[in-house]
Amino acid sequence: MSAVGVFGDWKYNRLSDTPLPMMFLSYLQVETDGRDFILHARSRGDAAALIAAIEKRVHALDPDVHLLGAMPMREYTDLSIAPQRLAAILMSGLGGLALLLASLGIFGVLAYVVSQRVREMGLRIALGAAPRDIFRLVLRQGLSLVLAGIVLGLLLSASLSRWFTGFLIGVDAVDLSLYVGVAVLFALVGTLACYLPARQAVRIDPMATLRAE
Repeated sequence: MSAVGVFGDWKYNRLSDTPLPMMFLSYLQVETDGRDFILHARSRGDAAALIAAIEKRVHALDPDVHLLGAMPMREYTDLSIAPQRLAAILMSGLGGLALLLASLGIFGVLAYVVSQRVREMGLRIALGAAPRDIFRLVLRQGLSLVLAGIVLGLLLSASLSRWFTGFLIGVDAVDLSLYVGVAVLFALVGTLACYLPARQAVRIDPMATLRAE
């Protein structure tokens, strides 16, 4: 048997597989009875038209030979990563929902804190505290929660990175740019959630608060 080609290690069935050693074998050198053949054809035009042309040519050579599962390579690779793609879509949706719920939670907690500290805020303003000081006070309290959540989330994701490796294809589980981008996104959304209660605290009327006392 003579060598007819050299081929490197490659993934055969799925992109998530471990690369396996590959080699070419001539159909003239191996037993072909009862074996299926996989034909790869390169096209620069319409892949569907090429499939039809190949099928017509094969039938002309042998009417008993049929093409099974003929499809463009793009469709084949899409099918091979369909589970990972579905999982990524579900995880993205759940992540977006979690971000929304976290933002609403921060907003609700700060709004409740401001409502419970209306008298304190009013007295601070009456005693000379500037609106920006009240704004910073509430914003600092909210951002401390956001920062704690970001740090905790980064630590948990880093500790679980090995578990996610099997679901990723061509992407490093520990991607610094991704971590930074997510942290910045959470910080922006958290700041927005803290901004509204802080603005509410600035609008407190000190005279109304003192009369309520």
